[in-house]
Formats: sequence, structure tokens, C-alpha cells
Amino acid sequence: MVFNNSDWLAQVQEEIVDPDREIIDPHHHLWPQADMHYNVPEFLSDLTSGHNVVQTVFMECGAAYREDGPDHLKPVGETEFVAAAAAEMKAKGGPYIAGIVGHADLRSSRLEEILDAHMDAAKGLFRGIRHAGSRDTSGATLRIPGRAPERLYADEDFRRGLQLLGEHNLSYDTWHYHHQNRDYLDLVKAVPNTTMVLDHFGTPLGI
Repeated sequence: MVFNNSDWLAQVQEEIVDPDREIIDPHHHLWPQADMHYNVPEFLSDLTSGHNVVQTVFMECGAAYREDGPDHLKPVGETEFVAAAAAEMKAKGGPYIAGIVGHADLRSSRLEEILDAHMDAAKGLFRGIRHAGSRDTSGATLRIPGRAPERLYADEDFRRGLQLLGEHNLSYDTWHYHHQNRDYLDLVKAVPNTTMVLDHFGTPLGI
């Protein structure tokens, strides 16, 4: 079944605030899967609904991974998928994807190979990696549970990978829960030369 929420969305139409202001959407996803279908047509419809969105940044979400080949390169399929979507959007003359943040296991001994593959697949749009540190052991029922191993941010291999991102002038994105903010602060201090982006306000729980 193809997921379609257009009828639900059409129930409320809000006035556009400051319609001339140029906007860059810094974090969005695309989903080719039928049960979560949100691809170029749906995205362009949202982007052109009144606000002046001129560029966007795609954030990794586990979509369109390669089904074949070595495991460490399967996330490159997502970058290939988004690069094709970016070309389609640009050809249509609408807002376009100006950057892609993909996924890699920063602990991998083959990280250089993974980054090279992402950069080749992205056609000049590759900007960084998100390897989330989210982990919660409280037993709370979470809509999107974090699956990171314990103390990922303190892992020496992970930190070496993070350092490598900075050496390649690539950014690092993560999301985690509010009780992990101190661990994240330690990570930032340990690897100061890599640009880091914390998504979702540190995901506060219990509010």
C-alpha cells in the first residue's frame, strides 16, 4: 500500500509568513519505500506551497541502501538515490538539493574508501556524515529508538573517524537524547577541528 497523507494535510491551510524571505531547509529526508513514500513530487509540492525555499540539505535516513555488495558500502546507495533526485529537482526548475549528508560507520577501518564512494556518488553534493550516538536505557517507549552502542562518543576508533571527517573538510551530524549532552560536549572538545551539528535539540525525553 502506498502511503498518502495529502487529504490529512489539506485539512488546514496556514497563511504564509514573510513569503519573500529566502529559506534553506537544512535537514530533510526522502523515502522511496511504498509504506513511507515521500519523494521528489511530494517534496517539490511542499517546497513550492508558498514559502520561498531556494535550497535544501538531505539528511541520511537509511533510505535506498544498496541491496548487494559489501556491507560498508551499502549506505552509498542512499547518496546515489539522492543525487539522482537532486538532478531531477534542478531540471524541473524548482528548489534544489544543494548538499547531501550520508551515513558511514566512523569506526570503520575502511572509512576512507566509504567517503570516496560517497563523494563519487554525490556528484559534487556530498557535505558530511551522520552517525548517530542516540542511546537510551530507561525503558521508555520511543517512536524512533536510538540504536547506538554504549558510549559511542568515547570510542577511540569513532573519534579517529571523526577527525578524518575534518581533514576532508566534511561535517559531522548526530542526534542523541538530552541526557547524552555531556558526552557530546566531551566529544566536541576532543575533536575540535571537525564541524559538528547536533540535530533535534538533543531530543529531550519526558517532556
